[in-house]
Amino acid sequence: METLREHAEEISGKVVGEYWYRGFLQRHPELGAARSQKLDPKRAKNFNKATIDDYFDKMEELEARYGGIPAEHKWNMDEKGIQMGGGRRNNSKKFLYLKSQKQCTRIQSDNLELVTILECVSAAGEVVPPSFVLKHGITPNLIGKIDEDEYAACYFSDSGWTDTLNCEQWISRNFIPFAIKHMVDSEKPIVLFMDGQETHEKPPILRAVYKVLKEQDIEIIIFCFPSKTTHKTQPLDVGIFSHVQKKW
Repeated sequence: METLREHAEEISGKVVGEYWYRGFLQRHPELGAARSQKLDPKRAKNFNKATIDDYFDKMEELEARYGGIPAEHKWNMDEKGIQMGGGRRNNSKKFLYLKSQKQCTRIQSDNLELVTILECVSAAGEVVPPSFVLKHGITPNLIGKIDEDEYAACYFSDSGWTDTLNCEQWISRNFIPFAIKHMVDSEKPIVLFMDGQETHEKPPILRAVYKVLKEQDIEIIIFCFPSKTTHKTQPLDVGIFSHVQKKW
């Protein structure tokens, strides 16, 4: 509100009253006060009408080319890196302490090790069992926790973040078999919507897709979201992982 007062005084050349902003909001009911969220300047720049229109135009062209693509063939994949020690979890929660205590603290893990979750959901509501990427080291005991028949898996990388190798492994071993199992029309392609980051567009990933076309005559199309727009266009990022981040 202080910035609003400054603008009003700059325009009017007068000092406005302490409660001037109340009258301003009453005169403009379409406005409301809210806490702002931080946004990368590149994301703010890239999320524009021209970029989003082009994205949806390409989606419509894809649908038209194949005479419509079933919901069972449309998949959205996303990945989320989280620290084992937790992030913003419970930041807004309040706890009871003695009034005599000078410092109100609670113990929180200092484990900063990164673990990445890979999720994939179809427009029809089918869910590929989640897979995980851990940092190279001591392998956790996963016996009885991950069943190969469930298409879930645990991969490893130097950082705990996905690299080209485990992204290719996930597509080949987990996504493709699961997506093919849920096909409803052999004449229609499988479309995988995902971020356009570098690890998703390397030759090994493309070879895995071409191999399915060559050996099984099933077309798989990787459809990338516009760069720096996933905070608005990526369904799993907006609808699932944003809430995971807050809870974690």
